[in-house]
Formats: sequence, structure tokens, C-alpha cells
Amino acid sequence: MLLACVPFFLALLTLSNGLSFSYSEYYHIHMIFLFSLSTNTHHWILSMMHIYSHLSMYVHACIHQQSTAFISFTAFMIVQSIAAYIAKSEAMMGDSAAMAVDSMTYAFNLVAERMKNKADEEDANADYSGITMEQKAEFIRIQNRDRRKMRLCLELVPPLISVSTLIGVTIVVLHDAITTLILDSQREEEEQSRPSLELMFVFSTLNLGLDFLNVCCFAKAKHAMGYNTMDGEENNTVAGSAARRKEEAEKVVEKIREGATRHRTKRGGLGSNDSNVAYAKLKPASYEKQNGGELEMNPLPNSIMGVDEETVGYSNSQEKENAQAEKYQPCEVDGVLGDNNDDNGHLSTVANANAEEKQERANLNMCSAYTHVFADTCRSIAVVIASSIAKLVDGITAEEADSTAAVVVSVLILLSLIPLFQGLVQTATELKAIREEEKTEESPDVTYV
Repeated sequence: MLLACVPFFLALLTLSNGLSFSYSEYYHIHMIFLFSLSTNTHHWILSMMHIYSHLSMYVHACIHQQSTAFISFTAFMIVQSIAAYIAKSEAMMGDSAAMAVDSMTYAFNLVAERMKNKADEEDANADYSGITMEQKAEFIRIQNRDRRKMRLCLELVPPLISVSTLIGVTIVVLHDAITTLILDSQREEEEQSRPSLELMFVFSTLNLGLDFLNVCCFAKAKHAMGYNTMDGEENNTVAGSAARRKEEAEKVVEKIREGATRHRTKRGGLGSNDSNVAYAKLKPASYEKQNGGELEMNPLPNSIMGVDEETVGYSNSQEKENAQAEKYQPCEVDGVLGDNNDDNGHLSTVANANAEEKQERANLNMCSAYTHVFADTCRSIAVVIASSIAKLVDGITAEEADSTAAVVVSVLILLSLIPLFQGLVQTATELKAIREEEKTEESPDVTYV
């Protein structure tokens, strides 16, 4: 009964970090509790291992949650490895090896997120005093490109190492399984090992049910068939990637101009040609007579103006422009800058445009999560079928069934990596485009306007 408290302790640890569970995760915890009540320690081990691998996919909202996911995922990988050793199952050992690679990936992601946050803090503390708006806009453009370049590197290198390691581990497991099948064809049943078919069947059946629940969650989010890893065939080249970024920038600028036009129609006196890719520099919309006839500004919302009432009334336009530069707080929209919120606390036009673009873009992280669920579902089915056949068919031994399942599991792991490889290629292509853009700007023959 003491063991039954462990899964709830882990769940409370996760909840204490501010994580909310879906129906699938609550069901996971309930299933853990039911199997924890069993007097068989093996059943408790089986109920705990790999269930948390699904749970940990949702535990990376921030660095603290990623730390929890890394520690807990590593712990349960060790537990599953012990159970696989007890069961003498090559298929389960192969899955444990895959979980070890996943754990390493969490560690890489944790380091990458820390580096990203450090860069964001440095950008937020940057000093823009003493420069014009045009100089500031150019500086921020280069700064955002450098930050985008760093993020692409952090999104490319860790997954590439993880995938390469997983391929190596899978090949080793596949080789051992094939070797076992060849040897079993030449030796008697008494000379073969005897994996625990009961442990294999119980473990795989439990995980199969949980995998289907996870797939249902993806289906509820209208992603039953997975996520895109490519934005389109035109993005397979450097020119295509650059063209896509240019198109996105044009869409964002158009959104800014539409917002300016709406304010002009509403309040009058505002043109829409004051916007550009780097920043939106707009003039006051109207004036009102107050305080005995003295003219005072009635400015537009700060998200459009880039300045509040305290920046009005300076001795010259340059002083006012410098004040606007100090007040201006940009946000990155794939290289295009704008304000985060309007006066009503809602996302600005630029942020809304960014949200629309992100909905159309490929989501490599979610593709990885879906690939994990889908591949694990197929692996569970393979192990269930193999253990059932070995139990029901007299001519097939337990070792032969387990080795066959290990081969199937290894092949499925390799096939599941194909979409991720496509996403990595696209990330590398975009990174190459940024580097070529930097080389072009460094060329002495280039003339800037």
C-alpha cells in the first residue's frame, strides 16, 4: 500500500508546478492507483513505468517543469529497464533504450531553454538611448535575426543528436533481435531463454489503452492524423525559405496598415503610410481644446503610437523622437517588430498576425509528441500480438516471439523518425538562408538605402 502513494506524490509534484491535466492524464493517475493496489510488485512496476512517459510530455511549459520532467522521466526509464531485465524481454529493453534517449533530449531542451531565456533577458535590458528611431530599428532588426539564428541552432542541434543516438541504439537492438532469431532456428527450445509473456502482455495491454486515449486527445484537437513538419515544398530551398519570411513580413505590415486605417476612419487625420517593417511611427489623431483654450493632444492607443501622454510637449521633434524610442517596447514577429498589447489589454494587430501565421506554420515539437504517441501505440500492438501468439501457438517459443516483436519495434522507431528528419532539414534550410543573408550584408558591394 505504501507503493500506491508514489504515483500520487508524483502527480502532486507536477500539479505544484502549475500544470493542469487533461482527462487523459487524470485517467492515467487513476489506472496507476488501481494497479498499485495489487499485491504483486511486478504489477506495480508495470503500472508505473512508461505511463509517466506520456505524462511528462505535458510537463515542459517552463524550465522548472522541464527539470521535473527530466528527473522523473529518467527515474521511470530506470524502473522500466529493471522490469524489462526481470521479464527478459528484448522488446521492452528496446523501448527502455528509446526512453533513455528521450530523457537525454529533455536534458538538451532544458539547457537550450536556459540559453534562450538568457538571450531574451539581455535583449530586454538593451540600452537604446542616444540613437534615432531609424538606427534603433536597424539595430533591433539585426538583433532579432541573431536571436532567430540562435534559436534555430538550439532547435536543430539537440534533436539531431537525439535522433542520431536513437538510431544507433535501435540498430543495436535490431541486430541482437535478428541474431537471436537466426540462432533460435538452429537450436532446441530448451536452449532458448524464456521471456515472461505475462509481464509483456500486461505491460503492453495497459500502455495500449493509454496510447489510444492520447490519440483521442489529439483527435479532439483536430490532429488525429498528426502535425505538419514542412511548411511547403517551396521551403525546401534557401530561396523558398527567404521568400516565405518576406511574405510573412508583408502580411504583418499589411495588418499594421489595416489597423492604422481603422483608427484613421474612427478618429480622423491619420494616414496609413507611416508604417514600415521595423516599426509603426504614427502621429496624433486629433486635438481637443481644454484648460481655457490651450491645445492638448488626444493620442491614439499606445500600441499604435508607441508613446504615451508623458512624451508630449518636448522642445523639438528630435527630443520627442528620442523619448518615443525609450518608451517603445518591440516584440518579435518572425523578424518584424510591433507592440504586444493594445490599450484594452488585447493582442495588437502585429501579435494577432503572428498568431495567425503560427497556426499555418509547421509545429515540430508537437509533431515529435504525436510521433512518440503513434510509434508507442504501434509498438504496444506489436508486443501484445507477439506475446499472445507465443502463448496460444505451440510452435512459436517465447524467445522467438519476443525477438520478432523487437524487430517490429525497431523498424517502427526508424519509420517514425522520417517526419522529424524532414522538419530538421527545413530548420537547417532556414538557418542556411539567414547565414547567406548575413554574408550578403557583409559584402562591400552592397549599398543600403
